[in-house]
Amino acid sequence: MNTLRSHATAFIARLDRRLLAIGGLLAVLAVSEILLHSRHADYGTRYEQARQDLVLLQGNQDLLRQVASDRSGSDKPRDSLLSLTNRLLEQHELRSSSITPNNDGSMTLSFDATEYVRLMAWLHAAEGQWIRIVDIGILQTDTPGLVTARLSLSR
Repeated sequence: MNTLRSHATAFIARLDRRLLAIGGLLAVLAVSEILLHSRHADYGTRYEQARQDLVLLQGNQDLLRQVASDRSGSDKPRDSLLSLTNRLLEQHELRSSSITPNNDGSMTLSFDATEYVRLMAWLHAAEGQWIRIVDIGILQTDTPGLVTARLSLSR
């Protein structure tokens, strides 16, 4: 009877471990299903938002094209780099010692004994006129407030 009892106890222990393992496996599967379901729901929300954004953009394509053409056309001056540069030099009462146009449409300006403050004001104005300062070299002279400068400009 003792052996029967020990066999029964061992059988129940194995059965408990199996039931516990099966229960754990079911719990893992349930949690996985919950996580996958919530992830798919999140993807569904993202998809719906992206679809709505696309519909909105497609509906406003004409407006977007008009805004883009207004920005590219109205702000940017149509003058050449040389004429813009000369006009800005006159407005700021600056005289360059040389203006050298380059083959790629850019140009090089040189200044001898120019007021530093006036040159900086000109550079600020040039940048506002769609002139890009590609390279700049400024050297101090023996006279306080005066510099020599060499600039490379492009559009």
